[in-house]
Amino acid sequence: NVRLAYDRQISHKSAFGGGFDITYDGTVEGQVRVSELRGDTLDVSNIDYWSVGVFGGYTLIVDRFEVPIQLGYYVLRKEIPGQTPNLYQRLGLNWYFLKNTHVGIQIRFYDFGKADWIEWTLGQQWHWG
Repeated sequence: NVRLAYDRQISHKSAFGGGFDITYDGTVEGQVRVSELRGDTLDVSNIDYWSVGVFGGYTLIVDRFEVPIQLGYYVLRKEIPGQTPNLYQRLGLNWYFLKNTHVGIQIRFYDFGKADWIEWTLGQQWHWG
């Protein structure tokens, strides 16, 4: 998963922003096999393992910790019967162990409560202007 984001800090405890998720999903092959057992015929190419999502959200900032709360939507991904919805949410915790570098864990979920991915993160922050 690669995430490109822009956040605008509006106070010492709050930031708003958005960005893009580019995700490789190795479960596509298994989903296609299940669909074929149901009688569906699907063609899969290498690009079908990738998805692109856009997201926006709020980040609570407390000292060297951040709590991102995000809402996203897959704009590009292989349509497979029975897959998770295109709307997803993310909740996480980041810790800045250096001034501009953090580690963290996020949970990407759907239907506001069903976990789909656990994301371990290593991030770098750049300041513009």
